[in-house]
Amino acid sequence: MLEYPSGDTAKALVRRSIHELLNEGEFASFNELFAPDFIDHTPQGDFVDDQKPGDRKAIRAWYQSLRHAFPDLRVEVHWQLEIAAMVTTYSRFQGTHLGVFLGVEATDKRLRFDSVDVIRVQDHKIKEHWGLVNLHSLGKQLTVNISTRRHRKAYADLVRDSLIKEIIGG
Repeated sequence: MLEYPSGDTAKALVRRSIHELLNEGEFASFNELFAPDFIDHTPQGDFVDDQKPGDRKAIRAWYQSLRHAFPDLRVEVHWQLEIAAMVTTYSRFQGTHLGVFLGVEATDKRLRFDSVDVIRVQDHKIKEHWGLVNLHSLGKQLTVNISTRRHRKAYADLVRDSLIKEIIGG
């Protein structure tokens, strides 16, 4: 029988994953937190096939790329809501852009962007994820130091492609 944790337990699991993986960059508990058959319905970065959902390997690579690009990354949870084993989390990501992020070289700027994530918890593990990032705000911050027309076009293409993937559910 499948076990769906109570809201407080499910929310605590999501907060724990944010704290350990993103804020601390400690991945020792990754397999304990994510189900072996985890599905990311809105995969990020270059770690997945554009035509299918991401898996546990892809989300780990995405989290590690965030930690590489933002070594001082801090994710602050503003609020959480749990309904029927689905935890919605609104959070703010902040960090100094010191490595490649979404194809953009380090800008040495302190960036911040908001995210809304919906996570399904089952059997005390993160089973599924859907998420949206404020790409408009992030794009404005990243393009501050992108001075050449070629770089602006490359970033505009990247944002466009990301939005298309979000819209068509890819």
